[in-house]
Amino acid sequence: MAIVLSVIKLTVSLLLDVLQFMMFARAIVSWFPNLAETALGEFLFTVTEWIILPVRVLFDKFGWNANFIFDIPFMVTFLILSVVGIIF
Repeated sequence: MAIVLSVIKLTVSLLLDVLQFMMFARAIVSWFPNLAETALGEFLFTVTEWIILPVRVLFDKFGWNANFIFDIPFMVTFLILSVVGIIF
């Protein structure tokens, strides 16, 4: 049983790391408009937007998504993933 839990913990940790890496790559790609419109940019957006979308909707619902220079829901999602990664 302990081995199964270790495998689950390792798998979740690895998935969180991969997702955080893709979010970081998405942030870098977003700085270059020509690169953001390529297949790589679209792939990174598609792979990461599903995890950011609930936070973005929550921010919109409460009117917290003002016109900031930075994408605050993106950063909050990244922070949440970091905290969950520390817990695991």
